[in-house]
Amino acid sequence: MRFFVTFIFTLAVAVAYLYPQRQQLLLIDSGVNVTKEIEPFLCKEGHKSFTDESPLNDETGHGSAMAATMAEKLDPFKHCIVVYKVYNKKKIDTTAFFNAILKAENDRFKAVVIAHEDEGYYNDEIAVFKNLSLRSVVFVAAGNGGKNLSYKCDVYPACLAENVKSENFRVVGGTEDLNRGGPINEVANPDKIFNNSQWHGTSVSTARAASQFVNPK
Repeated sequence: MRFFVTFIFTLAVAVAYLYPQRQQLLLIDSGVNVTKEIEPFLCKEGHKSFTDESPLNDETGHGSAMAATMAEKLDPFKHCIVVYKVYNKKKIDTTAFFNAILKAENDRFKAVVIAHEDEGYYNDEIAVFKNLSLRSVVFVAAGNGGKNLSYKCDVYPACLAENVKSENFRVVGGTEDLNRGGPINEVANPDKIFNNSQWHGTSVSTARAASQFVNPK
């Protein structure tokens, strides 16, 4: 009996060593298409769609490209990605996005990645992001397209930075970013574009910044 108890204890220790609790990163985006490159980096559970579609289905390719960019710098034995889908077909659903950040506010992630723009419930989102930043480091894209944000800062949630006022709310720009006057906290340049993806600029820079923060090696 003592031998059996010792064996079970040793086995439990070995399993815990080989498959430790992984740090979770949250990707709020268009979903993710599961490929052999991305699958090892996806958490086994926790994925959720805030629209009528599966979180592990991506019609735009945006979320998949972000997950692949994150995976380049993560360790699949130490980190995993949870996917919250907020797109209907190929367009972001503002209500779904707001519900997603409300849920994330009550969860605990090492980092949250929001690499897209949202038209937003601006005032309501400020309070949620303030609370979310108390639990997680939130990485948001500065925006693309050469917009002069000093004239009108209308890229959300990036332009909420002045109201959120948290070191854990980080606006990320890219080295080729053409934005002017935007609230950029840091710059991250990805090594490559996933499968020659159309997505580049601050989107992939945001995904890269989050993965570098979680796994700086």
